[in-house]
Amino acid sequence: MSLVRAIADIKRFSQGGFSALISFTNISGSETAEVNGLVSKHNLSINPETGLPVNSKNAHISVAESVLLEAGYTTRVNGEISLRNHKVVWTDASGTAFSYRIDEVFPSETTGLIVCTLGIYG
Repeated sequence: MSLVRAIADIKRFSQGGFSALISFTNISGSETAEVNGLVSKHNLSINPETGLPVNSKNAHISVAESVLLEAGYTTRVNGEISLRNHKVVWTDASGTAFSYRIDEVFPSETTGLIVCTLGIYG
């Protein structure tokens, strides 16, 4: 399998049947995009002091950078992924739309997939 094929597969998988519509808004509010990506929200985290599981909201998204670029959304500043503190919104399984702030960004420079951990917006 070639890297080109792997990149195309990741894009296809993150746009497929398990994807959700995610709305992105940059920090200034001047740029928005709606794209499909993978979303996850659950109530399980690990307490860093004890290493034990705790009941705490945990949310993240995964989106192909190429999908954001095709939607006209700026992903990089000075050549580096720059999405921290951007706002994302998606509707969960309960039918409720929640707003999140991107806390951390973990881009793969190999496959183009960007994983973002989220916090509560506002």
